[in-house]
Amino acid sequence: MGRAEVLREAKKLIQDPDHWVKGINFYERLNGEVAYCVRGAIDQAVKNLNNGSLYDWSGTTSFLGNLIRKQTLYGGITFWNDSPVTTHESVMKMFDEAIALAEAADQS
Repeated sequence: MGRAEVLREAKKLIQDPDHWVKGINFYERLNGEVAYCVRGAIDQAVKNLNNGSLYDWSGTTSFLGNLIRKQTLYGGITFWNDSPVTTHESVMKMFDEAIALAEAADQS
């Protein structure tokens, strides 16, 4: 399980704007659909790819957090996700950039 794989899986979970939330790790709706914040999506992706275990030995959270800190004024994933100025579009763009960087890093 590499960082790029986790990031792709997490992005897939929140690809639909209705499945992305702020202020909470995840939210299960009455219809059974689940919406995630960025951190919640990463956690769920790790579980999906790691037989239910939340242990992220790939370092995906740190990798994305460092990228966010370099590109924004926010101190990490949660603060950035929950910011009033963060949009679903900006989340998808950050995932795309993080995936590209992770693919390069995972291959080296």
